[in-house]
Amino acid sequence: GSTGAPKAVTITQGMMCAAHAMAHQMIDSRAESHDRVLLEWLPWSHVAGGTAIFNSVLEDGATLYLDDGRPMLGAFDETLRNLQEVQPFRLGNMPIGYTMLLQALERDEAFGRKLFSKLLRLTSMGARLPDEVYNGIQAQAIQHTGYRLPFTSAYGSTETTAAVSCVYWPTERA
Repeated sequence: GSTGAPKAVTITQGMMCAAHAMAHQMIDSRAESHDRVLLEWLPWSHVAGGTAIFNSVLEDGATLYLDDGRPMLGAFDETLRNLQEVQPFRLGNMPIGYTMLLQALERDEAFGRKLFSKLLRLTSMGARLPDEVYNGIQAQAIQHTGYRLPFTSAYGSTETTAAVSCVYWPTERA
């Protein structure tokens, strides 16, 4: 757990199936790409990494690469190297990770061209994404693709199999 000592939480098959059914009612990722490659850093001990992301890889028939980087100083350079190599079709991170990503995109246009060449959707989780970061990422998307990308935001808790509330429709702000 992120507060206090780690604790076990029972996640049932029914909970996982319901979570995936909910996600597919909002976003049909099967229509997004035939080249379903993901890069994820969330630990498997976290419900979003261990159930939501891992099971979506199985359901979507995706290829999963594990990112040794993290959205923190001293570890994000590894994520940037991995993003250039793997070029995922969707990307999920926390606001601090998107802040760091935006800084890298503003420094390196070639990186932006490569990252956005296959990227179809982004998800921010854990906290509200600042509008200036959202707008900056969208400006980069427009620069490299000609259009804004769908940018979902999800909130949830371990006890509910990850996302319980998700903004998935186009918005002008985070």
